[in-house]
Amino acid sequence: MIVRLTPLAGALLFATLSTAYADDAGNMFKFSGFGTVGLSKTSTDEAEFRTSYLTSTGTKKSADFGPDTKLGMQLEIAPTQGVVGTIQVLSQKNRDGNYTPEVEWANGKVAINSQLTARAGRIGAPVFMISDFRSVNYVNTWVRPPIDVYAQVPISFFDGVDLLWKQSVGDAFLTIQPYMGRSKAKVNFDMDVDLKNLQGINATLEYNSWSFRAGYTQGKITAHSPQLDQAFGTMHKVPVPAVQDTVSQLEAVDKKSSFWGLGATYDDGSWVAQSEYTQRKSDSFLSNSKAWYLSGGYRIGDFTPYVVTSKVTSEPNLVGVPLLSSPSPVLQALGKASMAVLSALNQHTNSVGVRWNAATNLAVKAQYDRISTDTGVGYGSIFTNRVNPNFQGSAVSVYSVSVDFLF
Repeated sequence: MIVRLTPLAGALLFATLSTAYADDAGNMFKFSGFGTVGLSKTSTDEAEFRTSYLTSTGTKKSADFGPDTKLGMQLEIAPTQGVVGTIQVLSQKNRDGNYTPEVEWANGKVAINSQLTARAGRIGAPVFMISDFRSVNYVNTWVRPPIDVYAQVPISFFDGVDLLWKQSVGDAFLTIQPYMGRSKAKVNFDMDVDLKNLQGINATLEYNSWSFRAGYTQGKITAHSPQLDQAFGTMHKVPVPAVQDTVSQLEAVDKKSSFWGLGATYDDGSWVAQSEYTQRKSDSFLSNSKAWYLSGGYRIGDFTPYVVTSKVTSEPNLVGVPLLSSPSPVLQALGKASMAVLSALNQHTNSVGVRWNAATNLAVKAQYDRISTDTGVGYGSIFTNRVNPNFQGSAVSVYSVSVDFLF
């Protein structure tokens, strides 16, 4: 039996399995959940593999449940026609190394008419093609979304408002989603990220087996950590104009940051393909980056073998150039360090895997990744900083199995 499971179909299945609400017996509550039990290991003890910047530890040669295991629960309340309140709590390994649950969604939705709805509260940040169900991995073909692209933006929600406008365009279906608000995240290196004045727009067009998506987001980013604050504080005391210019460019205090992406999916029931291209820009020490992935698979009964190739590169940043011409060896070293920090995110990945639809709401997956770290580890690197300095430029194999489920 061929099971077609596009992202939209998966989301609808997730909704269906959540049981009915407010449509019979006056039941206005709907409870649902999702989760992944994932186990992964690598071919090296020289670096720790992780799947996002939200964690500070990863997996090495010893198998670890940390990178992919998660559990989410969601409650929807529909007190009256056209009004729905949603709260979603997600438990996954965090920066502190524990699984303390956090509120991912907590919003109220009002249907203004048949085409337009408005939401307010904590909403999933629509910065990627699969942002709405980024954590519901049962929906996705792979063990995990390609990290070369999806690790670029650690925020998964924002506090604010959005509109969802849906319109038929001939045989196609168009959805426009403008939004604004504020987002925060706790990421690696004890860094607290605050993204203010968040504004963005997301557009999706669905036509037959195709779905196309374009999105743009911008905001004012501030990032603090004990290490950063100490380093910048020390640099501020150096009475050299070139140093002060460098510090003012590096510090992330209300600096403009933006992210945009294009994507497309194809799913005819047998063949499934998906691709995204993204760019991140920041007027601070946070690196500018470009990333893409291309994925393809073919369903054979309940099995879907697939391949993925992806790449992320940092754009050259010349912030430290003025210091390189300084007669002081210390300032020259500072210039080189500044440029290295801003160019640390470079790697490409080739993956092969298979998905087995073991049951209506249960998928078992196995995936092999070969990740080449083209340059750099440390700030901006997806691998953690607890590595051998000689790891730079190495290639690593990652072996993963997972069980994704809905309830």
